[in-house]
Formats: sequence, structure tokens, C-alpha cells
Amino acid sequence: MINSVTVTNHLGKSLRLELARPELTGLAITSLTGIGPGKATINTTELATTDGSIYNSGKLPERNIVIEITYLFHSTIEEARHISYEFFPLKKKITLEFETELKTVKIEGYVESNDPNIFSKQVKSQISIVCPDPYFYAIQDQVTYFSSIIQEFEFPFSNEGLDLTHVSFPGQDVYPREDLYPGVPLMEPTIEFGSITFDKIQNIYYEGNADTGIYIRLHALASADNLKIFSITNRGEMDIDTSVLISITGDSIVRGDDIEICTVKGKKKATLLRNGITYNILNAINRDADWFQLTYGDNAFAYDFEGDTSAIQFEIYNNVLYEGI
Repeated sequence: MINSVTVTNHLGKSLRLELARPELTGLAITSLTGIGPGKATINTTELATTDGSIYNSGKLPERNIVIEITYLFHSTIEEARHISYEFFPLKKKITLEFETELKTVKIEGYVESNDPNIFSKQVKSQISIVCPDPYFYAIQDQVTYFSSIIQEFEFPFSNEGLDLTHVSFPGQDVYPREDLYPGVPLMEPTIEFGSITFDKIQNIYYEGNADTGIYIRLHALASADNLKIFSITNRGEMDIDTSVLISITGDSIVRGDDIEICTVKGKKKATLLRNGITYNILNAINRDADWFQLTYGDNAFAYDFEGDTSAIQFEIYNNVLYEGI
């Protein structure tokens, strides 16, 4: 069941339309179409000597969402009508957010028409929205970290690294420093607030019903060479050849580097951010690379490189896509 529809216009202003409480806005949604999985376009080739045909490809066309709104007395019918003009302006890009009992999703589109029947006894408007990207997106992206921080500090605590057992400091309210008080020994262990663990393998459980690409982010804490990323589930591999990286940037992966790889269809890229300069490192990716896609269920990934085991912080984030509400 759909609880509400929130529309955000091209100016960033939002209006929440609760289906059960239309009196709040003066706009009652009485019909909503185009939010199901829709109809795919299937391309086939017929053979002269056999029955049937051979599947070539399939794609989803653009989505057309049609909302029928009945105008109630906000203060006047005309005022309610102009509210719809403000939030559904023709030719402008808007965002629709659908809240159901199970999830909240969003989709972007352009207003094709907003046509009211002003002279009818019950004034309504039919609003048509064309969505070039037919998928609904979860509000929150999914993030998977391959490194984590273990919290080590807790109360009560003591600092065994500072030996004050035979030293007194009259009138001092702070602990002494070794450079100011060389006679006070500092011993190990000192207080540790947290430690970083590095995992080379993680599983992503993807709940969407439409396949999607991923965004891979790497942050270098030290130098590394020849990074390899693996899809354990699909047995795919993507490599970053640091010899090509050196020819592009003058160095391999060094401390402070940020690398981002996107495998989303239509948005594929590989970039390196170093000292405030962004480099296109697509040529450093192996030609037969697997541009990973997530499918419903478990998707296990791993990575490896030449260098210290704690040299790379690795994470993957992805959108969650749905074919319909």
C-alpha cells in the first residue's frame, strides 16, 4: 500500500501528498498509473529453417507515470490548482518519492502535461511525468566497508604508559609532558583509542530486483602496486596495472591517493585523485576486465595487491534498484 507521494520540484521545494489525508494540501490523488514493472522491449531474430526465433537483447523503455489529482477546498479550488502548477511545472525536472509500508523509493522525471478540467463539477487534473531512467531507487545507498575500526578505549581506564608513582607536581592540574619533565619515564603500552582491521573479502546482499553496477572506492595509506579486484560469486576480475598508472601520473599508487571505479552502465569510469588533481586512469584497467554487476542475493567480492597488507582502505557502495513499486 502506498502511504504518500512526495514531489520535489526543480527549485528543491517539496510537497508531501498523504493519500489518507488529502485535506492537508487540498490535493487528493485519486489515480496513479505507470508504477509497476511495465513492459520490456525484446529484440529477436527469426531463422528461416527453424521454428520460433533467437533472443538478441531486451531493454526497458522510458517510464510514463500518470497521476490524477482531485482538487479539494484548500482555501479555494483555484489556490489548490496553482499549488499543482508550482510543484508539477511543464518541462521541468522533478523527483517523486513513494513511501509504502515496506520501503521508500524515488524516481526522477520531467513533467509532460498538467491538464485540469476547470469547468467540470469535480475539478481534476491529469499529470503526466516522463522518466528517462525507468528504475525506482532506494533512498539510501548500500555501503560495504572492507576495513573497520575496533573501539579499544573504555571506562574505567588507566594509562600504564606514564609512570608517576614516585613523582609529585605541586600546583599542577595537568599531566606532565616528557619533553618538559624528562625525569618522568613514558613506558608502553600507551592508551589506544581504536585499531583498524583490514578484510580482503566481503559479501554484499543485494535486495533490489534490477541488476546494477557498483562504485569502488580505494584510499591509499601507503604505497601499493598491481591492484586486483575479484567477483568471487561470478568469477570475474578487474586489474589496475600500475605500470600504465606510472605512465599516466608519474607514479604508482602512493599514500593519500583516492581511486574511484564506477561499473554502472552508461557511467563507467576510473579516476585517481592525487594532490587535488583528478586523472582519468581508464587505460590502466585491463582490457578484458569484468565490469561488475550486482544481482539479487549474495555477491561476494575480494581484492589483493602488492605491498603492506594495511596499505589500502577499500569500500563498495551501490544504488538499490527496483523495477516497480
